Amino acid sequence: MPLMEIKYITIYCEHVEFIEHLFMNIFHRNVFC
Repeated sequence: MPLMEIKYITIYCEHVEFIEHLFMNIFHRNVFC
């Protein structure tokens, strides 16, 4: 059970990092356009 929780937390953190990266790309694109 703790192993699965750790796995889900890792997946969630990677997902958040991806979303932040996506928003930063959109932000930079808008700023530099």
